[in-house]
Amino acid sequence: MPLNGDRCISTKNGEHFFTDSFVEICILSYAPYSLFENYALKHELMPFLSEPRLEKVSRLMLNPREASLSAKHIYALEQSAAAELAICAAMKKNGRPFAPPDYAYQENGQPTISNGYISISHTEQHAACAIAGQPVGIDVERGHKFSKAVAKRILSPQKEFMSDSTNADELLSRVWTVKESFLKMTGEGIPGGMRTLELIASGGGSSGKWIIKRGTEPKAGCAELLSISDRGNSVGFNCAYLSVCTREKATMHINCFESAESILKFLNEP
Repeated sequence: MPLNGDRCISTKNGEHFFTDSFVEICILSYAPYSLFENYALKHELMPFLSEPRLEKVSRLMLNPREASLSAKHIYALEQSAAAELAICAAMKKNGRPFAPPDYAYQENGQPTISNGYISISHTEQHAACAIAGQPVGIDVERGHKFSKAVAKRILSPQKEFMSDSTNADELLSRVWTVKESFLKMTGEGIPGGMRTLELIASGGGSSGKWIIKRGTEPKAGCAELLSISDRGNSVGFNCAYLSVCTREKATMHINCFESAESILKFLNEP
């Protein structure tokens, strides 16, 4: 399913992707370097950034031109700030208080909230957050090239033939995103082993819904894979893939924001 522009897929009027529980998802797409270059905008960001994040970006926010940071470092800081905006938007949509003190970070760097589960992810020009009443994992990735060695680490032995297909990189980008969302849901991360996971397409194979098997577990998790376009462009291989994984089937409520300005406008609304 492609997503494009500021929009919400309602669980009342749209398809119920999952049926047993509820996942609130917020996705922010933004232009590179747009969060810190605009003087007025960067000061609007501050109330929604956690104290650890503010400490990291304060020098850049005070004087972005003179800060002795590489472009790569600035971009990394921007991605993490965008992720915190997505956290606040998801918490507000979920009916929770959404100031930074209402969420915290564990020692492994993952966010945590009371009375629920949260997962975040970010990549070039995109950040996302998912909140649920059950363990949840979210991953957003750009389509990219994979070597044969990396492909072997991603694919289960039954699916190694995929690395020789004409659209192998696109397939592998999708598989990586779904499997990483599962490993984030379990809390294992990449060391948990992508190769041990097998994906079974559901819904006729074209819906983006997947059942995840591992070992003797017939259903270790359920995932939904989406495509995200770049700021109004059509979806293509160089755009991003987003996967949300839960242990049991759940209903997804998806909110997309096309710019930092649009998500800040939402956060500042009464």
